[in-house]
Amino acid sequence: MMGNTTGFAGTKLATLALAIVLSTGLAGCKWDDDKTAKTPATGGGTVATPTTPTTPTTPTTPTTPTPTSNSAPTITGAPVTTAKISLPYSFQPSASDADGDKLTFEIRSKPDWATFDPNTGLLQGTPPTGSNGTFTGVQIIVSDGKTTTAMNAFSISVVEPVVGTAELAWQAPTTNEDGTPLADLSGYVIRYGKTSGALDQSVRINGAGTTVYVVDNLIEGTWYFSLSSVNTSGVESRPTGYVSKTIS
Repeated sequence: MMGNTTGFAGTKLATLALAIVLSTGLAGCKWDDDKTAKTPATGGGTVATPTTPTTPTTPTTPTTPTPTSNSAPTITGAPVTTAKISLPYSFQPSASDADGDKLTFEIRSKPDWATFDPNTGLLQGTPPTGSNGTFTGVQIIVSDGKTTTAMNAFSISVVEPVVGTAELAWQAPTTNEDGTPLADLSGYVIRYGKTSGALDQSVRINGAGTTVYVVDNLIEGTWYFSLSSVNTSGVESRPTGYVSKTIS
């Protein structure tokens, strides 16, 4: 736009200069009846030859540098589409970038019981009681700072877990650890939990004659159990080794 404007203005100036020169050169000339010019009586000037106006040079357009190509990041994975009340849920997609760019993640329609890590793309959480239902439109997106790539949206259905029982049976002890007869057995303590190293639930059984017990309300998963005996003074024996059962 500036090149065209400059050229047009230069032409106007050249035309104006030509008109001035002609007017100056003809000043004082005398014309006869047949329009023939005579030599001026006093002095006289020679008509100046006008200069040819020059066309201004059009400025060149600067060359735009070719941008460096960028490879879009990739993201894959098979989303876990079922979550169960009171049980941990997690889904970790796999993402990479051919250029080695740092990747960040975002999520759409995240379930309110879950958390999302924008640095790794990990979606995890434990649905609480009352959160039954289907959460639709969940979508995880990865970005390399220049381009984004999104997984296909998926749904997560929250359902009740399987609940089962475990029947435990044992033989009543007859001797103390020092080998003396056990005459004051009063009952037992069953301890159980989801890991063998953390038996955080327990039940007390009163009665030396009980040798079978059913533990109920066990949600699906593997459970571990141990047993100890208690005498009438409240002294508890060392626990047995653990046994396990998987509810599914």
